Amino acid sequence: MQMLSTSISTEQRLSEVDIQASIAYAKALEKAGILTKTELEKILSGLEKVFISFINCHLCSGLHTIPTTVLQQRAP
Repeated sequence: MQMLSTSISTEQRLSEVDIQASIAYAKALEKAGILTKTELEKILSGLEKVFISFINCHLCSGLHTIPTTVLQQRAP
């Protein structure tokens, strides 16, 4: 049980950074012409939904300050 608890804690800490990296990468792909603006918006919307779902999960109840940091980066 200790290993599971440690793993969940690590995932919680890394989730914000992982989403931020995915947002930055998607924006870079759009800027390079690989993604269209529409594709970028769909990806950003999906990342936002995944992150909000993660934050709302009962295991993550202590992360209430993170969404604003990630969601502020959503704008292209």
